[in-house]
Amino acid sequence: MKNLICSGVAAGLAVISGVAAAADLPAKAPPAPAVIPMYNWTGFYIGGNAGDAIGRGEFTDNLAGGGLGFGQWADFIGGGQIGYNYQVGSIVLGVEATLDGATGNSGTWRGFIGGDVFQARSEGDWISTVTGRIGISSPFADHWLLYAKGGGGWAAINNTVADLTTGLAASTSSTHSGWLVGAGVEWAFASNWTIKIEYDYLALQSYSMISPFTPGDTFNVSNNSIQTVVFGINYLFNWGGSVAN
Repeated sequence: MKNLICSGVAAGLAVISGVAAAADLPAKAPPAPAVIPMYNWTGFYIGGNAGDAIGRGEFTDNLAGGGLGFGQWADFIGGGQIGYNYQVGSIVLGVEATLDGATGNSGTWRGFIGGDVFQARSEGDWISTVTGRIGISSPFADHWLLYAKGGGGWAAINNTVADLTTGLAASTSSTHSGWLVGAGVEWAFASNWTIKIEYDYLALQSYSMISPFTPGDTFNVSNNSIQTVVFGINYLFNWGGSVAN
């Protein structure tokens, strides 16, 4: 009986000792959270866009010295873009080219020149741009890109000037260049797909058109600008970069 009691006590002490030893062991560290890689904007992309363009200009008769003042026209535009991004940290650098056709409402305005009533009509035909881009992709919202752009642009504009008093009219269609600035925000909603909204301001050079009303006379078209707001979608080929979902 005495031996049985001693054996029980020894077993109990062994259990208590094992529990105490286990309590002294370091706790197992929890598994590290999965690291989600940042979205990488590096790569070539191609896409389409659609939106609205608002143009302005001022007609002036060189000989008479009179003008029709400022006019404004609005057109629907749509087309495509192609470009390349290169990301360094949170900074995204790139180049982009766009080409958009224009159609829709034309601007018409009237005024007096030399006692006659004149009417000018203007509308856009197409707009093209070549620009550089610089953007910031935040580590906390890396699927979003805020960017600014700047470069050059070209626009084909159709102008018609009519002397409503005499019934004579003149039309011209020509391409004009200028400088462009803009800004936008782009969102990567899938591995290789992004959507954007962008505003651009294109300031065009002044130009002249020959007047059919008076020999040797010309109309100056100055203070020309086109403002555009477009929505776009891009497919990022990601050649040279890695894209995370």
